[in-house]
Amino acid sequence: MAHAPGWIELYEALEAGRRPPTSLVELCMAGRTEATRETMLHWYVIEGAPEVVSRLIELGFDVDEADSGGTRPLGSAALLRRWDMVRLLRGAGASARGVNSWGESYRTTLQGLWGEVPEDLRVDLYSTDDLLLPAGPEDSEVSGVWLFQPDSTAEPRLSLGEWAELCERDPLISRTADRPFEAFLHLPGEEELCLCALSPKGDLEVPGPCLRFYSPSAQARRVIHRVAQHFSARTYWTFACG
Repeated sequence: MAHAPGWIELYEALEAGRRPPTSLVELCMAGRTEATRETMLHWYVIEGAPEVVSRLIELGFDVDEADSGGTRPLGSAALLRRWDMVRLLRGAGASARGVNSWGESYRTTLQGLWGEVPEDLRVDLYSTDDLLLPAGPEDSEVSGVWLFQPDSTAEPRLSLGEWAELCERDPLISRTADRPFEAFLHLPGEEELCLCALSPKGDLEVPGPCLRFYSPSAQARRVIHRVAQHFSARTYWTFACG
């Protein structure tokens, strides 16, 4: 994929420590790649040097400008594990919020890379307390919540036995003998039931034992918060596509 006009010239000028002409900066700010409408910042947070990207930001490039699919430079940097760029963008005020056209966010990217995320950036991971936010942790509709346990988590484990015992004790959760891995949340005042399912071996989204809750409402998420506390579980979120 080709760079937009002026990008290489501006990058080389900044890399050499030269002051670029205003006309070149304006040309590059307005430029986009043809296929995905990426900005110069999207491009160079992936393949550039932090000191040059820092100068681009100083020149006024928008750290939160999205491409045609709604992905921002922060999401691109995280996906490619450019943690130096993630730190730079967050330090420059890049928002951790925002969901693209595929229902993915910067923070869901971190979820998928959980074991690789540096310790200082784990503050951006979704927390269990995000379940208590009335609208959820993003501006898009929540389509699903998984509860999972990292290998290092102590007992109790997400097992069929533990799940069955919890269902027996909690009046809002019901399951039937013929479908032991599935259950419903019965919530006061809500006509539709929230389906949840245990995957003892994990699924495509979460490796290892996990519980998935489908399209949970704010009231359902409060119940899920209680379940998460019981299992000492972490949360994995999915969102409606834009």
